[in-house]
Amino acid sequence: YEIRSVTGVQTCALPICTMWLHEIPVGGMLFSPMVLLVLLALVLTLVSHLLLRQLGWHHQIWKGAWFYLSLFVCFVALSLRLLS
Repeated sequence: YEIRSVTGVQTCALPICTMWLHEIPVGGMLFSPMVLLVLLALVLTLVSHLLLRQLGWHHQIWKGAWFYLSLFVCFVALSLRLLS
């Protein structure tokens, strides 16, 4: 993802170069920022699950476990894209 110009100066055309993904120190231990993104995705998946049950749409889902797993993965990818 690194692009070098003719002069040798590092430039970047991709959004991955501007990410804030760095370790978070908590009590002397370093945690990956993915921990926060996974927790955010879990909360969003839980809210989606509760909302679908409240609306009565959960009966329309053929394979619930696969649906919620894919929804979780989409939420992780979306949070990574929006927060970086």
